[in-house]
Amino acid sequence: MDTVVGILILALLVMALPVPAVITCLKGKYGMFVLGLLVHPCWWFAACRLARPNSFWARRYYDEEKFTWARHRYYEPGLPHPPFPVPVPPATREGGRPWRAPEAGAGRGGHDEGT
Repeated sequence: MDTVVGILILALLVMALPVPAVITCLKGKYGMFVLGLLVHPCWWFAACRLARPNSFWARRYYDEEKFTWARHRYYEPGLPHPPFPVPVPPATREGGRPWRAPEAGAGRGGHDEGT
């Protein structure tokens, strides 16, 4: 029984190491891939970070907002600088409520604090 558990753990480790390495390459972070050959947590770090805008990952999986973030972050000289993405206020999102300032004199729970 112990050998079966050991083999399963080894198989999971062997399968888990290439996944962040492949994602790191698909995101266009080749320097982090090479560094990850020596220090494996670099692959996990790079797999969680934003992809380069000319990578397969960005073209395939990013929507327009995230793609704009990637273009702004990995600005290349000689190309026009993309505008910084402005987050959409919650009032304009679907199902969002507009923000309202508390009324004057209203404390926590809507009760007056001074009286």
